[in-house]
Amino acid sequence: MIKKFVVSVFCMLVIISGFSFGVLAEQNKKIIISENIIVDVNPIEKNDYSLNINSNPVVNITSPENGTYLPTPILEVLGYAYSPDGLNFIEIFYYWNNYLSDYEDGTFNASNYVNFRIQITILQPGTHKIVVRFSDIYNHSGSDSVTVYYTGNQPPEKPDKPSGPNTGSIDVSYSYSTASTDPENNQIYYFFNWGDGSDSGWLGPYTSGFTISATHKWTIENSYSIKVKAKDTLSAESSWSESLTVTISREENNPPNKPATPNGEASGKIGVSYIYESSTTDSDGNQIYYLFDWGDGTDSEWVGPYDSGDICQESHIWNTKGSYSIKVKAKDTLGAESSWSDPLPISMPYSYNPILQFLDLFFQRFSNTFPVIRQLMGY
Repeated sequence: MIKKFVVSVFCMLVIISGFSFGVLAEQNKKIIISENIIVDVNPIEKNDYSLNINSNPVVNITSPENGTYLPTPILEVLGYAYSPDGLNFIEIFYYWNNYLSDYEDGTFNASNYVNFRIQITILQPGTHKIVVRFSDIYNHSGSDSVTVYYTGNQPPEKPDKPSGPNTGSIDVSYSYSTASTDPENNQIYYFFNWGDGSDSGWLGPYTSGFTISATHKWTIENSYSIKVKAKDTLSAESSWSESLTVTISREENNPPNKPATPNGEASGKIGVSYIYESSTTDSDGNQIYYLFDWGDGTDSEWVGPYDSGDICQESHIWNTKGSYSIKVKAKDTLGAESSWSDPLPISMPYSYNPILQFLDLFFQRFSNTFPVIRQLMGY
């Protein structure tokens, strides 16, 4: 069954008489070819090509390209035709799925150049072919054709880039919005990809063109790319939207807690290595570095990182006898430092040698005697 359709052809025409050019007296004249085809005649002067009497007319369809898949049930064909002998007759053949669905023709005042526009609406799914043929006053003809496809239901347009905050904090919900339209005005579902391995699932359906929003929160500091796609109620899916990059960080980074007092020997001998340990926790769960101050002007430098709550052990050798205070502090992987621990007092050296004990007591009581001996013995 041949279906009704509406074709509008808009032509701008130029006439030629012999080798002189002129313009039609009647401007903007409308010629009704049939109830389905309207030709708007708007004569203009065209003299920028060489004449070739008795040659076939040239017809060229400029849009759309062959093989185009139409997004909507509307076909618009643009092109031009010319003949130095003067065009005066147009024919339009419309094929649907290789069957001639409609044919229209019409005459107009002889003109050497025509711009044409053909529009067919309410297309049915299938293959659509338009053949446009022009004839001149000597009945020479030329034609061009284009074949396009309309599959029926078209997917929604690519959704808008998600709109919402591009920075935020962990464990805080944020809202993002987008919108799309459907060529057939079908309702639309939306699907957000949050960039952290999770998604919103299909949300909807919503009216075509309606702006929708969805919320999400992230639990890990990082940068994430949010994107969204759409599908209609017939399951035709759009392409992905442009991505929005969102950077998530902690609202406030807290330093590790004050480390425990270093645990280890409280006395010992110079030149001997001793091990001391401490630990602490980080309220944000960050890993921890430790720095031991040995009380002799040296330290361990930052060692680690260790998991929050794990014990850190470090060793040290004292080379000069005396009393020292060992303390330790911590910092997390983001650089936040704790306060110093309570100190552990130690003494070096420690010995039960009675002669050394006597000398210790003697030089403590007579601090100004035998300075050379005191220096040699380290007192």
